[in-house]
Amino acid sequence: MTIRTYDSVAPFYVLLEKLSFGDELNIARRAFIETVLHAKSTLLIGEGNGRFLGDCLKSKAGGAITILDSSRKMLDHIARRIKKTRHNTELEMICDELLNWQSETIPAFDVVVTHFFLDLFRPLTQRRVIEKITRISKSDTAWINVDYRPLGKTGSSRLIDWLQYRFDRLLCGVGTDRHYDPSVLTKEFGWIVQGERQFLKGTVVAQLLVKAS
Repeated sequence: MTIRTYDSVAPFYVLLEKLSFGDELNIARRAFIETVLHAKSTLLIGEGNGRFLGDCLKSKAGGAITILDSSRKMLDHIARRIKKTRHNTELEMICDELLNWQSETIPAFDVVVTHFFLDLFRPLTQRRVIEKITRISKSDTAWINVDYRPLGKTGSSRLIDWLQYRFDRLLCGVGTDRHYDPSVLTKEFGWIVQGERQFLKGTVVAQLLVKAS
């Protein structure tokens, strides 16, 4: 199954994001960064422009971070961004789609991070993605998920919704036509929200999820 690729926009992704949302999305990405800083092993799925990774490396002591992205050009962009960042964290960059990544070769991670990822899929694919994330998680894994949550109540929220999906459909080939709330599925697979922070008047939500005991 083919999932989005940001090859076409990798060179100017940061500029497009800043023009559309200022620095708000990056602030949202950092909402639960402390969880990553204290983890031994972290998986970043669809890291995007690499600013979050860069922020982690500047403060993180040791540990390992795996970056998984279907866009080779985006990974190259990330590598250039962090090239001069001094750190002692073990890094691995993998160009693949999450659903194609062979589970038997994947270690269980302490922390999984998805930024603006689940909201790009229809419910059937969301289910497969959440099942895969659950499978590669430990019983005490923390999952940081940052996504859009269109409210549709004001002109500004409708504009944000429109901007996101037109951007991804036109330039990145995303298949979904609108936002589908994954919260029912995350609960079904045993994840509960331990912390939540809202940005852009509630249209962007950062959540810290843990497995129900």
